[in-house]
Amino acid sequence: LDHGLASFRFHLGQRQGLSEGLRFRPRAPIDFVVPTLLLLGPAFVVAAVRAFTPARAPAVRGAAGEAGETAAAWPGVYRRVALAVFASSTAVFLAMSLVSWTLYYWNIVAYVLLVPGVAVVLAARPRLLRFHLGYGLVTAIVAVAHAVVIPLTAPFPSIQDDDSKEPYGWPAISAAVSEELGRAPDRFPATTDYRSASHLAWALGTPDVVVVPGGRVSQFDYWLDPSRGGKTAVLVTDHRGPMDAGVARWFDRVTHLRTLPVDRLGVRIKTYDLWLAEGFHLPPVPARR
Repeated sequence: LDHGLASFRFHLGQRQGLSEGLRFRPRAPIDFVVPTLLLLGPAFVVAAVRAFTPARAPAVRGAAGEAGETAAAWPGVYRRVALAVFASSTAVFLAMSLVSWTLYYWNIVAYVLLVPGVAVVLAARPRLLRFHLGYGLVTAIVAVAHAVVIPLTAPFPSIQDDDSKEPYGWPAISAAVSEELGRAPDRFPATTDYRSASHLAWALGTPDVVVVPGGRVSQFDYWLDPSRGGKTAVLVTDHRGPMDAGVARWFDRVTHLRTLPVDRLGVRIKTYDLWLAEGFHLPPVPARR
């Protein structure tokens, strides 16, 4: 609010290009709702329904007198506030998901006030609580394996799950980039996507990674160091940001250096390409809206 809803304006306007017109995404709510339900778990959903359904809410008896009546009224007030926060926040992000990619965890505020009621119901129902704990344990194990052992979607190339596959392989990629950077002065690291740029910057231990324009606007477009103009980039590309005419136009000449496959447990996860891109043309800084 202090900055005029800058985050919403960035995601909805500049990043997704919605200022140029709305594009309806009919299956997007599924991408938003299904991960939410998987994250919360069936026991949480059942407990929330029991805790916040008026007919099932436990009666609270207060002491005699005005103070007792006030105490007895508090559960109803809390229920109405919790449901109002849940409904309003969820409605906003569901509506956003119809026209823009919306991540399920953006709606985290919707569930905060549900947790105390859910905890009370789970504590009163040991079998439901044990199921919830077991579900959470299995989910945690699967999530950790997915993040640090191998993406569970890796054996299925038809599933586009690049966000899960992207964290793998960066020690080797950054070593190859560092080797090429060391061959001549005034070279700088670059990628064609803000996500790969973030991973490369972390692996190299430097924030000085350039994102070559070609896709969605990101903060890298605002952070661009003008001193990079005319210099040579060691450029990392992948299928989300391939070397094409839209990328090559920002350089005088591009030369393919090598292919960098990323394998895990004998499974090909991703493939990157390393390029020497000479004579970088500085793009204009996007206008702030």
